[in-house]
Formats: sequence, structure tokens, C-alpha cells
Amino acid sequence: MVLFKLFCVAVYHPKWTGQHSTLLANGRGQLGEGAEWFRGSEALARKSKPKVLRAVSTPAIDEITGDATEAYPKELGLKRFVRRLIFVKPDVLIVTDEILLDKESSLELRFHPEQQAERQGNVFLAKGKQIVLQVEPLTTEGVEVSGEALPLPGRHGGKQSSLFAVRLRTQRANWRNALALSWSGAGDKPTRVSLRTEGGRWTFGVRDRQLVLDWETGHVE
Repeated sequence: MVLFKLFCVAVYHPKWTGQHSTLLANGRGQLGEGAEWFRGSEALARKSKPKVLRAVSTPAIDEITGDATEAYPKELGLKRFVRRLIFVKPDVLIVTDEILLDKESSLELRFHPEQQAERQGNVFLAKGKQIVLQVEPLTTEGVEVSGEALPLPGRHGGKQSSLFAVRLRTQRANWRNALALSWSGAGDKPTRVSLRTEGGRWTFGVRDRQLVLDWETGHVE
């Protein structure tokens, strides 16, 4: 399966990594992509072993960290791709990514809300009949941020449709990124998240709560 898929897309379209909420490096995605059905044999042949590094649940937050480095072809030069999901109960999900390559490359992170989102300043709002989803990039220095409908090939050559994506693009060899997803009822405003960075310690503010991510240990305090 394609790792770190946060939202659903139609299962009968060809399986491209770019249709999921994850990383593209030099325009390429994970092993096994490109066919109508995911080619799991390709990952097995290369002995690819993505893994969960940490999973913690408390009354206040849930945290899960996964290493997807080996899900990508080795020729991309990807040395590290670790994603951390921090669920601040009941309505905020913080996504952090640590990406390291052997040389400067074109990198893109995509996030696909179920509905097309409208950009309002630094956030994107996807409005349903009952729920509003807010997509909030938190680390945008040197990053091109956009929201657009991308072509989605039809099943068996049928009518082409599109899939909306919030796109974060940059050119570098080392990238630490943070993004917040929050949601509320249609008549309310989703919670905003603040970020303060001090070297390897990043502090996220969610309402009256402060969460400190230590990049060296990988733990959230």
C-alpha cells in the first residue's frame, strides 16, 4: 500500500504516489506505483521494509511515527523520510516530515482533502455540508505553497477527472516540514496552530497547550 495516505481517493484509478498525501522526489514516488493495481512484488523483490518507529496513546494526544525511506527507489538518493502524526484530541492533527537526500533535489509534499479547498491567507479551507477541514502549512520559508486540481486519469482510459491537492514544493537536500490539519462543525472555525522553532526543538501551540518536538530524540513533550 502507499504509506501515509490521509484521505481516500477512487480505488480504480492507476496507483500513483502523487494521488496520495505523501512525498514525491524529483517527480517520482514509491515502489510499485503506476499500474491499475499496486505492484507489491516490486517492493518485495527489493526487500523494502518501511516500518513504524513509535506509537503512543495518552488521554491528551496520540502519536505515531513511521519510516517510509525504503518505500522509495534507492536510485532517488533518499536517505531518510520519517513522518510523525500528532493527534491533539479532539480536533487537531499535526504532521511533521523529516526528509534527507544525498544531494539537492526537487521535493514535493501533497495533501489531498476530500473537498476542493479555498485558500484564505496562509490556510486552506475545505467546506462540507457539516464539517470544515483546515489545512495549515506551518513551515513555508523557501517553500512554494499552492492549492490546485490535478489531472486524474480515468479508469481504463475513460473520462479524465481531477484531484485537489495542497502542494508544498522546494529544492533542497534536507527538509523538515510541519503542517496542521484541524476541523470543526460547518458553523465554527477550526483551531489554528502556532509554531516556534529553536534549533532542534519545535514548539507547537494548540489552544492553551504547548507541545515540544525534539527532533534528535523524536519524542514529543
